[in-house]
Amino acid sequence: MYGISRKIYLVLFVLTFISLAVLFFKSDGTLFDASSQPIVSYEDGWVYNENVSLVYNYLPKDIKTGSGISFFTKNQFLDVYINEKLIYSFLPDTNGKWKMAGSQWHFIDLSSEYGGEKITLHFYGNDKKSLNLPNILIGNKEELFRRVIVEEFLPFVLSCVLVSFGIIFCAGWMVYRKKIGVTINILYIGLFTIAAGICSGILTQVPQLFIGHTYDLATILNFIILLVQYPIMRCVVSAYVSSASHNKKRIDVIVTSFLVVTFLVVGSFIFYGIDSNILGQIAQAISLLSGLIIFIIMLLAYRRVNGKRKSFILIHLICLPVMGIFLTIDFVSYYYLGATDGARCSRVGASIYMGIIAVETLKQFMRVLSMGQDSEKMKNIAYCDALTCMGNRTAFMKSIHEISRDDFENYGIAMFDLNNLKVFNDVHGHSAGDYYLIISSEIIQDIFGEKGKICRIGGDEFCAVLKDYSLEEFSKGAFEMQDRLSQLKGPYTKEEMSIAYGYQIFDKKLDNDLSSTMERADSSMYRIKEKLKKDLKRYPVIVE
Repeated sequence: MYGISRKIYLVLFVLTFISLAVLFFKSDGTLFDASSQPIVSYEDGWVYNENVSLVYNYLPKDIKTGSGISFFTKNQFLDVYINEKLIYSFLPDTNGKWKMAGSQWHFIDLSSEYGGEKITLHFYGNDKKSLNLPNILIGNKEELFRRVIVEEFLPFVLSCVLVSFGIIFCAGWMVYRKKIGVTINILYIGLFTIAAGICSGILTQVPQLFIGHTYDLATILNFIILLVQYPIMRCVVSAYVSSASHNKKRIDVIVTSFLVVTFLVVGSFIFYGIDSNILGQIAQAISLLSGLIIFIIMLLAYRRVNGKRKSFILIHLICLPVMGIFLTIDFVSYYYLGATDGARCSRVGASIYMGIIAVETLKQFMRVLSMGQDSEKMKNIAYCDALTCMGNRTAFMKSIHEISRDDFENYGIAMFDLNNLKVFNDVHGHSAGDYYLIISSEIIQDIFGEKGKICRIGGDEFCAVLKDYSLEEFSKGAFEMQDRLSQLKGPYTKEEMSIAYGYQIFDKKLDNDLSSTMERADSSMYRIKEKLKKDLKRYPVIVE
């Protein structure tokens, strides 16, 4: 039933997701009137004034209400004028730290009254290179916005998937680190994956479109690039550098220095207001240096190891240069070829790379989990009686040792011994003896199990640790136990089945601990046993 419900839930989830995607991509004529106002390029006719990073043009005369222009800028601030009227401004924060504008999509409203008027774009910022006019589109403003979202939808979803995988890794480490000894490398990999996903998502520009805060997100991007270096380097050192290696101390110093530099840079930005443009350059330099060190560490490790581990390191040694190539392609296309997404290639590469790491890590995790399950099984075997499925003597002694001395007076010990078990075994065979043991254990468990733990501590002996159970209550339970045995009908019941019993509550005047109480209960049980051998079938519990 659960499996069917789960499948129905998954189907509904997929259908809901598909419906949302269809609604998202399907253009509604009332909102996105692309047929009457198509999206067209608006790059011709611009006049440059490079001395002041200013360009101007004349708008089409048939501008309609709801129209707009859109374009993407990198590290540039912007003012937009219609004739001499300022209609749009993208300026730095007044606190003086935001000297780098970051990347930003701009959507400029145009009303019908602007038809044929002069439009001026004034770019300024830290970029000292000659002005490169961005790719400008004109049309319905909402359609322009939707166009960007559609283009970046899949990259943004992929970024969210990376973040989700990272969260799963971190959560897995938190849950299983003590249970089965999962290494901290799982946490490091999870943090790196989360960081990669967040950086990738920011570079799609989708968060900026919905929540704004372009300056904040640009700085967060650089902070994450800085902060992620330490966990990923620590992960590599932990996985590939032997604690006995003579290079271990040197590598630890290098990794620690990365952490110190990161705190110094972040502190300088927060407290001394260093240029955010410099922050970005430092983050890029440190990440490149970190990648080089990681590559060298893996190369040294590759020369030392053999077998499957050598093959896995080889995969890293291949993937790292490929990732470097992807990052270079993205850097060139973003800064020199006009691309609006700074992680289009590296996002795919990172996803494949993290997928490889995830598969290998999951294999290791499953091996550790399997070992943990085997250990748990062995533990259960060590504490379990195979015939009755009760705890054994080891489990019983463990249970009484776990009770606090201050709580001893709330506990009593009950002893049980099966009479005539040898007769059952000799006359009817061991299967009959096993039947006698099993049926008796079930009756004892059924009557006394709610009050404590019952264990089989010997061949025909059972013992129970009972909490808050009086002698009178035990006497009633013992009477019921014998009555149930006497009512059994079967092939072996001509030989009488009966159970000797004894029960004593901890007495601080008589007992040093619960083991002493157990000895007194055992003595009581043997007195009952002697009387049962004289054909006295039921006796009250002896109270001393």
